[in-house]
Amino acid sequence: MLARRLLIRTGLLAAVAAVLEGCGFQPVYGQRDDGQSPVEKLAEIEVALLDGRNGQVMRQALQRRLEGAHSSAAKLYDLTVNYNLSEEGVALQRSDSHSTRIRAFGTASWTLLARDASRTSLASGFARSGDGFNQFDNQDFYGDLAGEKLALRVADQLADQIAVALAGYFRGRGDAS
Repeated sequence: MLARRLLIRTGLLAAVAAVLEGCGFQPVYGQRDDGQSPVEKLAEIEVALLDGRNGQVMRQALQRRLEGAHSSAAKLYDLTVNYNLSEEGVALQRSDSHSTRIRAFGTASWTLLARDASRTSLASGFARSGDGFNQFDNQDFYGDLAGEKLALRVADQLADQIAVALAGYFRGRGDAS
């Protein structure tokens, strides 16, 4: 019985792999036919400075994803990001109108620019993410820490979306330059 299940699973996996290969599926971070990898191209992106503490957190999240192990790569592109993180109190207590749940929304519009004389816009996009945390009475320190962690989580989620979009852009370019 167990061997039969294993055989069926192996057969299904082989069938899925054949279908994906037949339709031209290729992993976004894998090497292309010309030997170029989007990961190497991502390391060539310089992330522009962002304002405020939340902007610093967002920039650091992007740098971690883009540079990876290739931090010494020559920078051929600039990434500009307009980042906004907004919070609102929800789930109010009836007794004193104190919010017991904080909900946050992060948005980031980005543009990839070439470092040429005309600063050619190569790609642009928009990312958004939401998160939240519970707030407890007389737990101000916890609220501060939870707010900082929330800002980190939202920045990480947005940085993931932007990095995947940029990798897709470089994956789809035939010349990879």
